[in-house]
Amino acid sequence: MKKIIFLLLLIVIPIVSGLYVRFDDLSIWHKYQKYFYYENRPLFTSYDAFFFARWGKEYLEGKFQTKERDPLRFVPDNYITENVTYPSPIPMESWLGANLARIKNTHIENVALWLTPILSVLFVIPLILYFWKIDLPIAGFSGALRKTDLYINYSYIFKSCFCFSRDF
Repeated sequence: MKKIIFLLLLIVIPIVSGLYVRFDDLSIWHKYQKYFYYENRPLFTSYDAFFFARWGKEYLEGKFQTKERDPLRFVPDNYITENVTYPSPIPMESWLGANLARIKNTHIENVALWLTPILSVLFVIPLILYFWKIDLPIAGFSGALRKTDLYINYSYIFKSCFCFSRDF
């Protein structure tokens, strides 16, 4: 029983700390909504977010056709490349975001605000279980903590110091 509790702690601590780091900026987003929201939808903070959200939105609208020509991929040079098609199958993040947006009756941006950080820390589970199985639980824990918390934390510290040190 003590081993199970220890294993659960090894899994929960990095997940909670990683989620804390990722959602810590939301208070700033809510405070300065005019800079971070457009029509009550949060702005994306990475280039990949637009990419996967567009596929999710097209999936909802029925425009996503596997292996068919993707008219917006590699724009404006997509006429040069022949192999500009939708992927087969649809990426899991696009599919999951589209279906959650449909279930919750909201925009994909609202789903992505929560979905991406949650999915990004779930790698902790197989990592820690793998190291648990080879009898190196502390190595798995430290690796998981490093990738969920410290790695992100340094970049957010510098961003927060320079971006939010003065009032808007």
